[in-house]
Amino acid sequence: RGLVGSEMCIRDSPMIDQSQGKQIYKKRDEILRVAKKLFSEKGYNNTSMRDIVKEAHTSMGNLYFHFPNKLAILKLICREFIYKLRSQIYQIHRLNFSPQTGFAIDFRIGYITTLEDPKLSRLWLVARNIPEIHRFSFENKRIRLRTFFGDRIPEEELDFLAIAIQGIADAIFEQKKNENLHG
Repeated sequence: RGLVGSEMCIRDSPMIDQSQGKQIYKKRDEILRVAKKLFSEKGYNNTSMRDIVKEAHTSMGNLYFHFPNKLAILKLICREFIYKLRSQIYQIHRLNFSPQTGFAIDFRIGYITTLEDPKLSRLWLVARNIPEIHRFSFENKRIRLRTFFGDRIPEEELDFLAIAIQGIADAIFEQKKNENLHG
């Protein structure tokens, strides 16, 4: 795993021994855990870097050693979550349901996970507007379709269907956002 904002990988650095690398990643993971908790509870825009430092019992220097800014933290949290969703795609596929059933189960679990958990949905309401995360999420749609339907969907239609699914997802998130504002 490399640092956000840098291609340097700590474990490969000749300046850092194995135990130091583990401690560095332990602190980085603690910062991520705390940031996710605060973003979920207070909202991304209402959480400051100082809030994260205080709750993680670290320093500003240590925080900035790991992350160049708050957006980088959010992006990494989202990427890690999307990787979990990708893993779920493959786990459900291995259960050998029909393509339609496997796809529907995976799709539903993904939306239950992201939308019906109030804390997680607050994160996604912000994160889905980050172009990089939106593209990554779109790629998940393509992977989901290719995994469950294989070559049954021609390549030229794959993007069309992925865009349609992304549009549905965006509409669901927009509805959820409006419910949060007016509910």
